[in-house]
Amino acid sequence: NNQPVIQLGAVLSVLLWVPSIFALIFARRVIGSGSFARGFGA
Repeated sequence: NNQPVIQLGAVLSVLLWVPSIFALIFARRVIGSGSFARGFGA
């Protein structure tokens, strides 16, 4: 009987997880582009 609740939780966790992954990739691209790397002395 708890299957729909578990499914809803899985969908919600994925919906929250995917944007964070994209944000991480975007942040890495921004840092890797050199604008941040120069500021850190890399």
